[in-house]
Amino acid sequence: MKITQVKQSRVFYNRYAIMIPMTLKDDIKAYRSRWAEVDAVIAEERRTASLELRWQQLNAAYAFFLGMGIHQEDLSEIGVFERWAKLKEQATDQPPRA
Repeated sequence: MKITQVKQSRVFYNRYAIMIPMTLKDDIKAYRSRWAEVDAVIAEERRTASLELRWQQLNAAYAFFLGMGIHQEDLSEIGVFERWAKLKEQATDQPPRA
């Protein structure tokens, strides 16, 4: 019996602790299925969120909006571009957090 060398370095251990080499296609399928499960949990949390929690989130977003100093009455397109530019400038001026 000849043993061939597996070119991929990725391996998967099934529930019987048997090493099975994974291909890139298998990796992608596993990655997508994990994120599909995460998306399902997030969707369920959003669906079952209470009115009180949603109200708190809305208030937090509004407080952030006011705190950034971008509340202006200028609803023109140029005004929107200027506010986005201001936000981008503020975001890039801050040092990264550890």
